Amino acid sequence: MKEIEVKNNLYVHIEYLKHNWKPSPDYAVLESIEVAIKAIEKQIEMKKYCNEHSCIDCPYSNPLGDSNRCMNDFIIDME
Repeated sequence: MKEIEVKNNLYVHIEYLKHNWKPSPDYAVLESIEVAIKAIEKQIEMKKYCNEHSCIDCPYSNPLGDSNRCMNDFIIDME
């Protein structure tokens, strides 16, 4: 499953849960799903940038400077 499919599935489920979770939604679970969606969006953004640009100008490089590995090496491939 690709990242965009995961993101879309999570959007569908979070909307469903917001309206159908009775007696009331578990807000911690909803917040966790929202955080997961944001992380997937960031991953998609990083992969796109890394595939289109040189690592020299990468805004996602390691801020601590303890490694010069590209952040693309750390991205989980969900394909």
